[in-house]
Amino acid sequence: MKLLPGGFNQLLPIVQWFVELQYEHIEEAALGTLAPETDAPSEEEALECLLRIFEERQEESDRETLEAYMGARAWEWWTDYPECQLLTTLVQRADRRKKWLGTKDDKRRPWHEEGLRIARPLLAGIPDKINLDPEGEYEAMANVLAALLSPPMGESSPETLQRYIKLAKSHPVYSDALKRYIEELDDPVKTIPRPEIRWHPRVPGRRRVRHYAKTIVQPHPPVKPALLLRNLHIQFVIGLLQRVQVPPRGKYVSGCRIVACVLVGLSEYTVKDIWKMRFTHEMRKHSEAIAERIGLPDTTEA
Repeated sequence: MKLLPGGFNQLLPIVQWFVELQYEHIEEAALGTLAPETDAPSEEEALECLLRIFEERQEESDRETLEAYMGARAWEWWTDYPECQLLTTLVQRADRRKKWLGTKDDKRRPWHEEGLRIARPLLAGIPDKINLDPEGEYEAMANVLAALLSPPMGESSPETLQRYIKLAKSHPVYSDALKRYIEELDDPVKTIPRPEIRWHPRVPGRRRVRHYAKTIVQPHPPVKPALLLRNLHIQFVIGLLQRVQVPPRGKYVSGCRIVACVLVGLSEYTVKDIWKMRFTHEMRKHSEAIAERIGLPDTTEA
């Protein structure tokens, strides 16, 4: 994340906005006010808008484009969600409860079993145990570094290219990023402006196997970025249950307890810790762990 425009400073409010927007779209779908997008923005358009927001040079239209894109994705999700009828009922009950309308049963809080029905499809496929994936990390980092050399994520200025070439001599991930960038230049489908670049790897082939062996050996259990993604997913589900009047740590019905019942490999105590996790701190910790394993130079961590 430190390699991306804006780094961590702009990250948290953007993530919070995305999460809140997703909750709102789900509630709109349940209340029948979310319409399917007939001309939704593409993923590429949404990415360009997101990067402008990261760089704090966005226009109002960028947020509108992202809202339309997220709305279209939410509609796709809603049409496939198996418990949309129950979720509709719970959202309507919560709405009546806020407005003090209806009978006592019309606005009652959900039962534990109803919370389980909502959470199970949302948590399907979430693993109890997370394994370290150094090869996947390396591939992702090389792809990000290559993407930063071309629009919409960046540009291949002579200074940036020379910096990459210099770093490629001692950091294999930069060498691979340059290879991927050159491959993109040679792709007739791409429209990346071709700069004057003369660079060839001094060693044919890729050296990732030796690089993994050197960087993943640690005297303590490694920080696993996949845990962060899993935990954010868990937080989202608990937050959605909270929107339908299931308190995260309630005495009788609890969002954390419901998630722990679905993910039998996690205790309720662990899920409570995940719920109160500080996102920025966790993101920084996981980003630094990846940089350490891959061997990124200090100049990229600022």
